[in-house]
Amino acid sequence: MEDEQRSFWPTILRWSACICLFLLLAYVLSIGPVVGSSQTPEGLPLVNVEPLTALYAPILWVSDHNVFLGNLLRKYIQTFTPDFDDS
Repeated sequence: MEDEQRSFWPTILRWSACICLFLLLAYVLSIGPVVGSSQTPEGLPLVNVEPLTALYAPILWVSDHNVFLGNLLRKYIQTFTPDFDDS
């Protein structure tokens, strides 16, 4: 009985790690569609951008402090919003 219970923990830990990695990846990749759906075709905001800025603050901070990742993020967002201007 004790051996069965011990062998169960590595499975739980493995699935927990996979789920955490998937959620982290989904969070990072969701910024493009969210920004794309929050703007009109003319580039005007449909919603208040303050909650979105707060939600994606860690990603925005990294893109502000790393030139390569900042350029990568801008190109990724531009695939969803061709008129995206971050200035």
